[in-house]
Amino acid sequence: MSLFRDDGIVLRTQKLGEADRIMLFSPGGHCAHVRLRRGPYPRPEPRGGVR
Repeated sequence: MSLFRDDGIVLRTQKLGEADRIMLFSPGGHCAHVRLRRGPYPRPEPRGGVR
């Protein structure tokens, strides 16, 4: 797996559970589809005084 860094504009995002897929448009005129893996989404805190 290669890592790289580039500037760009996010055109579209998709949430895929533990991964996200984004579509980037770079200043060089290239369009890239990128899949980002990370941990699960944080759960919201319960409301109503129950902890």
